[in-house]
Amino acid sequence: MLSKPIREDILGRIVRPAVEFDVEKCDAICEAVPGHDRDGEVRDSTKQGTAKVVVHGERITGYTTGISFYNHSVGLTNDDLKALIA
Repeated sequence: MLSKPIREDILGRIVRPAVEFDVEKCDAICEAVPGHDRDGEVRDSTKQGTAKVVVHGERITGYTTGISFYNHSVGLTNDDLKALIA
């Protein structure tokens, strides 16, 4: 499962590393979309430096704990997920 990222910008989305302040917002997205709590994974990946968030407008609209088989990603829209994996 290895390939080169497409490195494409998704209009209006900015991806940046997650910081501790973002965890509650990521938790809310996870509760809203798949409907369960993954706070521990989000906190751990943020501390490890693998978590990223996608910002659309002025709010976080998606996050990833890392792009790999053992991590997870959640977005409010498909474009949010595309931005995380691009």
